[in-house]
Amino acid sequence: MRWNPASLRLLLGVLLLLPFFVLACGNEEKVVERIVPTPHPTTGLIEGDVGVPGASVTLNPGGLQATTDSQGKFSYQDVDVGAYSLTVAATGYNTVTRSNVIVVRGGTTNLVFALLAVGAAPVIRDSSMSES
Repeated sequence: MRWNPASLRLLLGVLLLLPFFVLACGNEEKVVERIVPTPHPTTGLIEGDVGVPGASVTLNPGGLQATTDSQGKFSYQDVDVGAYSLTVAATGYNTVTRSNVIVVRGGTTNLVFALLAVGAAPVIRDSSMSES
């Protein structure tokens, strides 16, 4: 059998394109990965120690209230970045307010409060004296 040039070109074209048709018509599932960037947190955390169980801790602005646990600790999660004041109140103790508490993006602000019993005088230590 003799092949004419037109038939040979057609056969060659089909043979060259055959792998592309096989790939295009295959039953393989194509997995497309999409990478979604994680947004940077826009909030932070405030943790604190009041030393008095059951004390009320108010975060302003916002008026959010927390109550200290059995060890006198509290926390606020997902607090928007910014400056706040915290007011701590407990029965039998003087109320304390701390202003300009800064919450940074993705950070933890740690606070320690010293509550004084109502009517108690603050204890002042003279650092120049040593205890015997």
